[in-house]
Amino acid sequence: MTLIYPAHNARFAVKAEQEGTAFVAVTGLALTEILCVQEERVVGNDNCISFLNRKLQIPESPLRPHFVKATVKVHQYPDGGLAIFHGRRCLGHYDSHGVPIGEPRAADRERKSSEPSRRQPRAVLGAVKDAARRDAVALARGEASLTAPPRVAGSRGRSAPGNGPDSLTRKCLPETPLLRPTKRERAAK
Repeated sequence: MTLIYPAHNARFAVKAEQEGTAFVAVTGLALTEILCVQEERVVGNDNCISFLNRKLQIPESPLRPHFVKATVKVHQYPDGGLAIFHGRRCLGHYDSHGVPIGEPRAADRERKSSEPSRRQPRAVLGAVKDAARRDAVALARGEASLTAPPRVAGSRGRSAPGNGPDSLTRKCLPETPLLRPTKRERAAK
């Protein structure tokens, strides 16, 4: 084979018009984003996706409250890192083990959880998704709701018109779990 190359080069070689290399540096392109493996996934009900036998939880985003049933793309980079994209927006970066980058390690989380909570007492109310329960908690504390209309003393929440106390298709309990009397209140009666 070594005899073929010199004969081939002598016959077909052409002298270059200019000296230097023909390779040009690429600027303005993120080659890691182009040369990565990209796969689509559908987000589950727990706001997580499965990729390579790992569960990747999508962190909170200012775009949407959750990404349940949304189609996202997972980018797997040559170094093993992962990223989740919804359209052109990156939702999160993960290392090769599926741990979110920038997330505190397990030891830091344990130390943080042992500290007392510094949340405001009403901060928990914002986390309750059901408006009726959120209002019930606020009213049980004696605080008036800023957004809900005032309740009439005899009114009970109903899930839809026609689902009153006498209806056979009633869908909600007359007492929500947050409005049930406590053991002390029942014993006092």
